Amino acid sequence: MNRRTFLKTSALFVAQQSLRAFPTALFLDTITQGFINRAVSAQTTAQTKKWLDVVCFGAPPTWHYTLFLKTAESDMLVPNPMVVNCFEKQGSTLTAVYKTMSVSLPSNPSKKVVAPWLWQFQAPKAGGGTRPMAELLEHFLTLRGIYTANQTHDLNLALHYRSAGSQQSLPAFAADQSGKSIPAVAARAPAFDFSSSNQKSSVAVGTGNFIKGLMDPFQPVVPPTNMRSKENQIQNVMDAARAALARESQGRNSQAKLAEEAMKQARSLVVKNFGDLNQVWSALLAKYTDLVNRAFDINVIKLAGINDVAIPYSGKQTDPLISYDSLDPKHSLYDLAKNTKTEIPAGTDLREILGGATVPGLASGFALAEFVLLQDLSDSITIGGLDTRVTWGGNPATIAFDQHFLGAISGTLINSHWAVAHAACMLELIDRLKEKGMWKNTLVNTSSEMIRSPLAAGYGSDHGSTMHFNLFSGCIDGPIILGNIASEGVIARAGARYPGTWGEAGNQPEIGGEIKIEHAHNTIATILGLAGSSHKFIPARQSLVTIGSDGMVKPAIALGKIVA
Repeated sequence: MNRRTFLKTSALFVAQQSLRAFPTALFLDTITQGFINRAVSAQTTAQTKKWLDVVCFGAPPTWHYTLFLKTAESDMLVPNPMVVNCFEKQGSTLTAVYKTMSVSLPSNPSKKVVAPWLWQFQAPKAGGGTRPMAELLEHFLTLRGIYTANQTHDLNLALHYRSAGSQQSLPAFAADQSGKSIPAVAARAPAFDFSSSNQKSSVAVGTGNFIKGLMDPFQPVVPPTNMRSKENQIQNVMDAARAALARESQGRNSQAKLAEEAMKQARSLVVKNFGDLNQVWSALLAKYTDLVNRAFDINVIKLAGINDVAIPYSGKQTDPLISYDSLDPKHSLYDLAKNTKTEIPAGTDLREILGGATVPGLASGFALAEFVLLQDLSDSITIGGLDTRVTWGGNPATIAFDQHFLGAISGTLINSHWAVAHAACMLELIDRLKEKGMWKNTLVNTSSEMIRSPLAAGYGSDHGSTMHFNLFSGCIDGPIILGNIASEGVIARAGARYPGTWGEAGNQPEIGGEIKIEHAHNTIATILGLAGSSHKFIPARQSLVTIGSDGMVKPAIALGKIVA
């Protein structure tokens, strides 16, 4: 190394060592190097899609939302008292039923799809007003009827992340091919599994300001009190060192202009977004929090057949469709976390509990996803902890996680508003990705570790041995429903029986049996663009889709149907 090169590279080294105790600056230096890496790799390697996994841990029933039980009106669905998505009122009596609608896609009204009842309604729009939920179906592909052979949360969640025999976990699929500054990000993700084939690592963020959480790996044990002022003093040294590195790269690399442009982008990111991380985070969080809050307001979101009539709580065990806890008729809300109960007076309109509803992690998770994706910081993001919580009489009660004893009517009311909130956040994120031209190169999954098995008595649900993946991307011309389900999925376990059509895996002739998790993961890998890469595909488990010459997803098997 000649003297000139030594001086230039040592300037960067000195600056980095001087900033070792300053997390913001070191984090930004990582981003700067990441921009250069991406600029060069973009010219030499195939680009994979970004992966966002929104894990709804706890498996809330979704047959009213993303679990499409029917793909045609002629499908013969076998009813179960819990598999419902709206109500019919006869006199003073509410009857829970399952209905589908012929829903037109907003961008192509002539294209109609058979969808669960909820999809005809509106979701809140950022800045005010509402928009059709059906916009989300235009980019939707669901893989239903995936047989796991497990009936517990943790085992199914482990399979969600990594199929048996795979050397990589799902979050590492895109990360291993990426040159991003942060290989993978995980927020509130239970049982998160990041198993990389390329010795990469992930960054976990907890609660609070997720953007600042991204800097945790750079945080000193005792941060200096004058951190901000010293960062400003050293900024000129850093800029000079970075510029020297860029010039040196230009002299040795034919992609000189790429490195120069990368430097400009990194500096722009610093100036625009990192002057006040609290301000950036607050604005994003406020936007998504507003969407969630309005989604739970029955005066904003009108759902005919769901929230348009009073739902009086009987307070009696003789009303299982409304009763919350069949094991104790004296109480209504069951708090799984604290094992405490809160009594609701008989005659209370159950719509009132929506006023105290919250979804921890939903707004903050999407705020983090928007920031990381739009700033191109990572190609792999996992977000979890999206259970719904309500309060009554000042006492919290978790009622959407593990809804074993949640009545069909109360469950439909709460889960429908949860779905509207989720759809609103999804649509807002998609809008921002479209603005940046990133939507076709992003794949979003929204699913949980399993689907629920409805109890025959109609007052609750149990664990299932089937899961489904809900995939959204600009490369999907949806909706596409793949995977057969059983017309009457009956499971006998500990004396409990779960009859009716509810999503239990059915035979798929094209693959010689039920769809397995390996089929789903290879399908995701194909959509991400990993075919022919170092991704370790699971042998003998084909992808259920192919990618056309136009970059769009094409089904490799027949559309799903109900089978005997």
